[in-house]
Amino acid sequence: MVPVGWSEVPDPERRLAGRVQIKLYHMRRKIAHGRDPLGGRDQAQVSAPGTYNWRAWLRRAFETLPDKTGTSSDVAAALEADPEVAPKLDHRHPEFVDTGLKRGKLKVYRYDEQLAQASGDRCRKRNC
Repeated sequence: MVPVGWSEVPDPERRLAGRVQIKLYHMRRKIAHGRDPLGGRDQAQVSAPGTYNWRAWLRRAFETLPDKTGTSSDVAAALEADPEVAPKLDHRHPEFVDTGLKRGKLKVYRYDEQLAQASGDRCRKRNC
């Protein structure tokens, strides 16, 4: 325990020093993420910028649907109607169109070349 200044404390296996180092590491990580290092575990986690809480979005979307049930298209429409969620949605691939058919339990999509060319032209104009 000399590095900490506790030279008179016997610690033959250096367990205490290792535990102190781990605790200091965790406290520094909490400080780096803007959290209280002495707050404990009951604090709400701060999400990193650019990440989204999909569960909360889907929960709100299902709450707007009748009987809280609906298809994926219904949920997508509810998410697009939400003013908080709509600007964060990714609409980069409009060229895949739902045909309304199913193979087994899976939806069948169709690739629309005209939409792909139109979206490609827009992408080139924006340099993406």
